[in-house]
Amino acid sequence: MPEKPPLMVNMVLILVHLEDVIGAITLLLQAPKGGHIYNICAPAHPARNVFYPQMARLLGLQPPQFRNSLDSGKGKIIDGSRICK
Repeated sequence: MPEKPPLMVNMVLILVHLEDVIGAITLLLQAPKGGHIYNICAPAHPARNVFYPQMARLLGLQPPQFRNSLDSGKGKIIDGSRICK
């Protein structure tokens, strides 16, 4: 199997709990009117270089390697607050 390229350091993750997805779907199925778009995600977006090594340590795995690139950007920041109101 080919080795995966290193991940970009500053990119953020968009995470969501399974229970939040189920709750959002349930809420939207009960809504009287449709036609709206909602983003379902956690309010915080941790950086890959923080989250992945933590999870690897918890699982007893080797942490991933990251590219040190100044121009990598942060990626998309998603606002999921609309469905939380």
